Amino acid sequence: MLREEERQQRYFFEEVRPVGEVKSELYPEPECFQMSFMGLLLMYPEVLESVLSRSPSAELGRAQRRVLSRCNALDLSGLAFQVTWGREMWLLAGAASGDGPGAVAAAAGYAVDDAAVARLLAFNHDTTVAYRQDGRPYPSATSGFGSDYRILDPGDATALADAAVAVDRDGAQGLLRMWGAIRALSFLMEAETREGLMQHGPYPLDGDGRRQLIVCECKDLRWSHFPGFPIPGARWELSSNPFPYGDVALALVLEDVSMTADRFGTLYVEPWSEDNVVAASLMTRGEDEWAPGELQPLDVADARELGEHCDEIQAEMFLQLAGWSLEQRTVAGYCQKMRFPGRFLTAAGGDRAEVDAFVERSWAMSAAVWGDRFEKIPSADSMPFYGKLGEFIAGDRQHLFTPFADG
Repeated sequence: MLREEERQQRYFFEEVRPVGEVKSELYPEPECFQMSFMGLLLMYPEVLESVLSRSPSAELGRAQRRVLSRCNALDLSGLAFQVTWGREMWLLAGAASGDGPGAVAAAAGYAVDDAAVARLLAFNHDTTVAYRQDGRPYPSATSGFGSDYRILDPGDATALADAAVAVDRDGAQGLLRMWGAIRALSFLMEAETREGLMQHGPYPLDGDGRRQLIVCECKDLRWSHFPGFPIPGARWELSSNPFPYGDVALALVLEDVSMTADRFGTLYVEPWSEDNVVAASLMTRGEDEWAPGELQPLDVADARELGEHCDEIQAEMFLQLAGWSLEQRTVAGYCQKMRFPGRFLTAAGGDRAEVDAFVERSWAMSAAVWGDRFEKIPSADSMPFYGKLGEFIAGDRQHLFTPFADG
């Protein structure tokens, strides 16, 4: 599994990453990733124990086959990146790795070894193959792109398409603009990553393949943990006019388009145009971005107004972030990523109180590992993993990940 993940990551960086989101300098990406992946690896074994005590991997994966599930393709692929990168970062740190064969990390009362990392990869594999309709761990065995990322049963997809309402060109334009505004806002708040975003499909709706259903989802639009982030000398202030829903899904019936999918549940649709939108529906599971909630319909006529609301919130939040120092922006990105394992807890039935308690433990771990004011933010010369990654992508290094210890 480690070698297959390594190969899939090469595909991702060679094929998918070059066409991904354009990043700014707001969140220092290497520093945020270095800190968060090392911190997350310390926390994941206890999360996995809690999850598996309630649900086997395959059962958990099947339970997420629905619109706006608490755990989705982004979380599953994100877990694989986080644990493999975090492990390699700790190993390259040398003295901090711990003692004994297969030791990876030991800090702040937490310890991780290769056996724990192997269990996390096995969980990721088993959950993903149960989550995807085709029973594969990746969209393709030979490329970063596959033909689809389908999770819904065909009958559920058909019912979703039947519930969509016909839209004219102006209505379709408002829906696509809304989705663009949601993407931009989520990208900013998720430390300029796609952690809140997913698309799934295409689901064929007729025999000749002209009409297909896709579902675009954003599951993190309230950020209730953000004001508590321990950012030195700063705190997030949420909008006084918040987005009315914690998550939103947009189902689109498209005609005469082609598409591919990556491992994170992003669909690349050609052409992406209002002229190809036949019908649509909007849905949410309510205000709390962490609660399971019942799926409820929204009025597609409200799409343009919702998009404008997103633009207003983004401007407000951008100005806060842009005024912070490099250290403050780095810590903001780190704190955002430390909430990531909470998605697995809620997927397994954990409630909001359990997620909040996990977040508090992660802050305590962070203070112990990185210092009360995160004074150990890594510099470029103390992040050898990225040099290794660059050599791997360039083809100058055969392997990115150190083999597991024997035994």
